[in-house]
Amino acid sequence: MSTLTGENRRAFALLEMIGVLAILVILTFLLLPRISKRLNRGAQAEGAVQDARVADALIAIQSLKTAAQAHYAQFGTLGPAPGSGPAASESGDQYDALLLREGFLARPFTAKVGTRSLVRIINVSGLSATARVIGAPGAYDLDGDGHNDIVRERFVVEAVIFGVTDAEAKALNDRLDGPSPADDLRGQVIWNGSPPQAPREVHIYVMRGQ
Repeated sequence: MSTLTGENRRAFALLEMIGVLAILVILTFLLLPRISKRLNRGAQAEGAVQDARVADALIAIQSLKTAAQAHYAQFGTLGPAPGSGPAASESGDQYDALLLREGFLARPFTAKVGTRSLVRIINVSGLSATARVIGAPGAYDLDGDGHNDIVRERFVVEAVIFGVTDAEAKALNDRLDGPSPADDLRGQVIWNGSPPQAPREVHIYVMRGQ
């Protein structure tokens, strides 16, 4: 009866290991396409959810603009209607409540992006063209020339969304202002992308006027 020598045993163990590795390689190649498809489906689903959140925010912003324009057309000011009392102060963070009370807005402003949002009316009568965009409340460089364009006006209305991800902040910016770098201080949407990956505070221009 023959027995395996030490060298034969080592050779046999090596062959077993090679066989196991070969099987693992084959299984990996068989499973990779399925794993890749699942990952792609997950990424597509996540992208679709983000697109839906951004689209919802854009609809809410457009509704807000329409309501502010209707208020301005009726009362000749972005501030509270003359004689209506202090329903909304000149630095109020609940401007949508005024528009809602007047019937110009169907529901309070909300955005599915970010963690919370508000609508702010700011007295900008003291702003000049040299005011720092995002440094001075209510300053916006709408035409991208590097200077504040909110001058010789009494009010500006803006939507502010807090806790926005980089991807959603960029998506909002790209949809309203066109493609931009990682952060952007020009156009209707201003946000700062530094430090990376931190939740963002996004300011969105709605309207300016007396």
